[in-house]
Amino acid sequence: RSTDGFAQIRETSDYVEVSCPLCLGPMCWLCGVAIPREAPAVKHRCSLVREDRAVYEYCSTCYTGAYKSGRTPKDAGRPDQRIYILGTWDAWSSMEELHKQDQDTFTCTITLGDTRWERFYFVLDRNRQLAFYPAGNKCDASARVMGPDNKRAARTWLIDGRNDRSAQGTTYRITFSWSSVAEVSWSPLPAKSIQHGCGKQGAHSYYITGSWSAWNFQMMVPVAHDDGMYEATFRMSARGYEEFQIVRDRDMTQVIHPAEARTTDATVPVRGPDNMGSGKH
Repeated sequence: RSTDGFAQIRETSDYVEVSCPLCLGPMCWLCGVAIPREAPAVKHRCSLVREDRAVYEYCSTCYTGAYKSGRTPKDAGRPDQRIYILGTWDAWSSMEELHKQDQDTFTCTITLGDTRWERFYFVLDRNRQLAFYPAGNKCDASARVMGPDNKRAARTWLIDGRNDRSAQGTTYRITFSWSSVAEVSWSPLPAKSIQHGCGKQGAHSYYITGSWSAWNFQMMVPVAHDDGMYEATFRMSARGYEEFQIVRDRDMTQVIHPAEARTTDATVPVRGPDNMGSGKH
């Protein structure tokens, strides 16, 4: 929905669509049918009629009532292909195959790092052009699964241990179900039940970006004999001051910044890594 409260209508070749306010996935603006991942290349004609007094604000995937006529389209699953996961736990550097539990269900476990959150998406057969991703960015498990295609545009799921009150080192099981409708879910595990591990914590790198270098990345180096400490040096310009931020893994959605804009007080709380650091140097 737009900021003025009206739905943003998008016309494609076969559908006139809006986003479902619950799962964020595309749906027909009139009948509410959830547009399938592999929609047929024919003009859509509304035929789905919900029970009397039902609303059409939500898509057919989120709607739980009955129908008077019509059938909802189904996504064609391809569970014979291998599914891999990529995530922030190792700076997106590796693809790990999910364990196939049955014909339609794939699982793995990941461990929360020091930020207590992790982002991820899936691909088919190690092909980044065939990605599964949520309909929005940094989504929880309620978001509709999109793909497999090359239209991800940085969209990922977000496991947020801060909301779950989970500590660093907590292990989560991620489940990908791929049948008539693809679904993703996750839940924390007791320490003794860990199995089928995929997302292992890797080494992260840290970069300083500042006004002295036109905000280009400069790698920070670990401090010897001081685990978790990084440092960088730069030359002060003639004006006598510089502004900077710190970025993890060269990812501008993982910025470490002060809580206040352009602060000169080192006691101001540090925030991040996140994408909320605009103007906060």
